[in-house]
Amino acid sequence: LKAAGLGVIKVFSIAQESDLQPAGCYEGVCDYFLFDTACSGYGGSGKTFNWNILQTYQGKTPFLLSGGLRPGSLSPLLQFKHEQWAGIDLNSGFETAPALKDAAAVHTFIKQLKQKIQ
Repeated sequence: LKAAGLGVIKVFSIAQESDLQPAGCYEGVCDYFLFDTACSGYGGSGKTFNWNILQTYQGKTPFLLSGGLRPGSLSPLLQFKHEQWAGIDLNSGFETAPALKDAAAVHTFIKQLKQKIQ
C-alpha cells in the first residue's frame, strides 16, 4: 500500500495498558495508529476508553484518538496531551442515525476545537 503511495492506519482496541504492546510490531510500517475503545466485534462502541492509558505509549508513530467522541468531548480533548497525538476520529457520536452524520455538529465541533488550540 505504501509503495502505491497510500497511507496506512492501523487500529488498536484499547482497554488496558497491555493493549498498546502490539503497536511496537507496526512501528515503521504504518503512517498512523488509531487507538479506539475495545469492544466485541468490529466497529465502534460509542464509548470512551481511559485516555490516561495512552501516557504509557512510547512509540514513534503518531496516533489518532478515537472512541466515544461526541459534541461534549471538547473539554476532555483540550486537557489531553501526548507528543505523538496527531488527530481525532469523529464517528458515531456525531450521527443522527446509523451511518448518517450531523454535518453541522461535526463542523461546529472542529471549528470550536481549532479556536481553542490556536
